[in-house]
Amino acid sequence: MSIEAAAPAGEDRAVPRVLIASYPRTGSTTLEAALRSMAGPDAVVLHEPFRSQPTPHSRTFATDLAEVAAETDVLKHHPGNVLSDRQNRLLYAAWLDGGGRIVHLRRSDVWAQARSLVIARAINSFHRPHRVGHVPPERVEAQHLELVAEIAHQSDVLADFDHVEVTYEGLCTGSTEDRIAAFERLLGRLDPASAGPVGAEARARLADVFSPRRQVRSTAATDRVPLVDQVPLFTDTVELLDPEACARLSDSIDRYLARHPGGNAASHGISTGWLADATGRSTAEGLRRHICERLATGASLRTTLGPDAPQLAFARCEGERDHDLDLWPLPIGSELLIAFTIALSDPATYVGGETHVSGWGPHSGSRRRGHLHYFASGLGARRAVVQEGSPITLIGALRPAPGQILAAGQLPWSASMFAD
Repeated sequence: MSIEAAAPAGEDRAVPRVLIASYPRTGSTTLEAALRSMAGPDAVVLHEPFRSQPTPHSRTFATDLAEVAAETDVLKHHPGNVLSDRQNRLLYAAWLDGGGRIVHLRRSDVWAQARSLVIARAINSFHRPHRVGHVPPERVEAQHLELVAEIAHQSDVLADFDHVEVTYEGLCTGSTEDRIAAFERLLGRLDPASAGPVGAEARARLADVFSPRRQVRSTAATDRVPLVDQVPLFTDTVELLDPEACARLSDSIDRYLARHPGGNAASHGISTGWLADATGRSTAEGLRRHICERLATGASLRTTLGPDAPQLAFARCEGERDHDLDLWPLPIGSELLIAFTIALSDPATYVGGETHVSGWGPHSGSRRRGHLHYFASGLGARRAVVQEGSPITLIGALRPAPGQILAAGQLPWSASMFAD
């Protein structure tokens, strides 16, 4: 069945219990969140409960099927992950017998789905420089063939059960209003008796779920990956500090390094440290707040930042070297964040030293004094060769607010970077 336009209706309403049969990179987490917002705070929501590796929240199919089918309000399920065809059929039958509905969520552009899945797996790699710099066509082709076969097979299994067909492109693209309207049409197909627009309170909740801010990404012309890929490859520059402020910060760092010479300067040609140690806590805290405010109001990156301000490091080049600089002083590990650099030195006093983001090359905007140059930390970054001078750069990273997505996949947060 396809989602069709529904006739207008009225206020907020109860929604049926829904099983989402989906595949990776299809917007299933967004649909799960939308249904959760409609089901209410006491709803029972299970996120892929049947797993090959047990977790505290996983369920055992043989013993828990009846309970899951009878008591769950929203169930997100990847049919090809763990269960056999026979088990999937038993699940679907039990779910429908309990009065629930089934949504089959897939993607029209399976090639884009395959490419997005390959990139997402690379992002989870600990080796950051190799994450997104190159997507081998043969891996995308292999993933595409695998997905096409899996979707065809699972569609055959589902054909024996009453369900609603939905696509990622029909639900999770377009403006926020377009997405809410598509979700309303879906609700109309699931429960024709109460079809139509949702009430004002439910619409406000759905606006938060379907807002593009949930996909942290650049809206500038430099955004090279469309939203359909769900992978944020962005880089941009915004003005932050005036020359006088840059000079004061640079002087403080120079005085600090005169008292505490960089311990790794001899071997790496660079001196690093925490800004708070060089300028004092109050100055560093003020700059941290200013960065958050500036990114929230003046950048093309549309997101709500988390409550933790960034820990700020500094780096001063002491010689000609191709530095793997910009993120290494921070314990980012495999986490994806909004990384940034701030050039404090007058560009006339040094040559080279641009931030080199993997796949983009050296970015001239990163040399602009007092400007914050930000990019996805998963891209990998280093400083281009400094041919003359000793430029000083501030380095940091931001996490988005809880519940917002910087990239697909459940990536671990690192609290250590934000510790005082």
